[in-house]
Amino acid sequence: MTRPSLRQRIYPVYAKNLARLRRIRWLRKLLTRNFSTGKVAFGEKHQYALPYSWILVDNEDADVQIDLCSLKPFLFRAESLSVIYSAHMIEHLPENALIHFLNESYRTLKSGGFIRLEAPDAGKALQYYKDGDSSAYWDYFAAANQKHIVERLGFSSEYTAAHISLLGLFSCYIFKNTQIPVYASKMEVDLQLQKLSLNEFAAWCVSLQTPDQRQTGGHINYFTRQRLSHLLTQAGFRNVSCTENRKTAIPNIKITSIERVERGFYSLYMEAQK
Repeated sequence: MTRPSLRQRIYPVYAKNLARLRRIRWLRKLLTRNFSTGKVAFGEKHQYALPYSWILVDNEDADVQIDLCSLKPFLFRAESLSVIYSAHMIEHLPENALIHFLNESYRTLKSGGFIRLEAPDAGKALQYYKDGDSSAYWDYFAAANQKHIVERLGFSSEYTAAHISLLGLFSCYIFKNTQIPVYASKMEVDLQLQKLSLNEFAAWCVSLQTPDQRQTGGHINYFTRQRLSHLLTQAGFRNVSCTENRKTAIPNIKITSIERVERGFYSLYMEAQK
């Protein structure tokens, strides 16, 4: 057996301790110049251990705590931010909170500032499902659902099926810190896809959640390139463009330090400028 190199032995310890340091609030406050660096990451908690240069915003366990569903103004001055980043947060927002988030992002960004958003690509998922020849795409979700939902929580093995994974991208609820897709039979999903528009299908998926499930903060919104581009333009943004995982036109940021590479194949990435 090959002995691990010195770097292989040291790096896990280094990474673990660095993550711990990045969760210390007073240290984060010091190194973000009292939370005034101008780089804000929405939907990111201390536990995710982002680099110090980013000001973390969430409804709990963050540098700045904001409940977007309250529709209250951001706790940042107008035209005080240079970059707003959000990964897999906007699909958890109801429509009024989403519009509020985009409008407040526009208000608090400096002229020429940037916003970068990442969310599940509903258009891609739907096309793959309809094509029926993209098992590699669904294998990722099948493996994750098998591990976290079937084996750990005891749900039926049907939760590894492609139609359940499709439903989960549009609508899911949180149970024991796990995103659980809503349930419907494959026959019902296929029937609804035949007769409903994309917007109607998304609404139908969300309707499968009970009122209690809606309160857990799962997926209740969906995005395609066209829809997200329209929403950003409607909020006042210009130079709206679609990009890829860990590729950005935003100057002076290291996106590789905060963006998860494993999400790249199923996510939509969009940037815009004020």
